[in-house]
Amino acid sequence: MKNQASSKYKQKNNRPFIQKSALSIKTQVLPYEEVQQLIANVI
Repeated sequence: MKNQASSKYKQKNNRPFIQKSALSIKTQVLPYEEVQQLIANVI
């Protein structure tokens, strides 16, 4: 039972990390100007 809970907790914790790494990959692939436009759109 304890093991199951910890694996669920790990899955939850991994999501933001996966999103961050995906975001960093996107920013590396996209041209710099495009990234600035995206940031400007968010703000």
